[in-house]
Amino acid sequence: GHYDPTVRSTEFGKRKLERELGTDREVAERGRRRLGPWDCAGMSGIDCCLMIKHEIRDVDENHHGIQCYLDYKTGTRKYYEQQYNGRVRIFADENGKTSIF
Repeated sequence: GHYDPTVRSTEFGKRKLERELGTDREVAERGRRRLGPWDCAGMSGIDCCLMIKHEIRDVDENHHGIQCYLDYKTGTRKYYEQQYNGRVRIFADENGKTSIF
């Protein structure tokens, strides 16, 4: 599904994140391994990404840390920002009324 930036973690999701952030995580040994799946039930996309980044602390063979990608809900301002890489889009209707995204 698409990420909705207005969604907030439930109390259950907040407690789950607090527990995860309260654990000490070791940097994993070098080499291939299976990642995930993660249970993000009750968590916002941002909180879920934070939980995943807390768990996966090492870097890949190109020295990049794990990254989260949030796919924003169609029609939201964040969706348009993501789609157009920060470029401003100006739309005009048949009456000349403009909208900026």
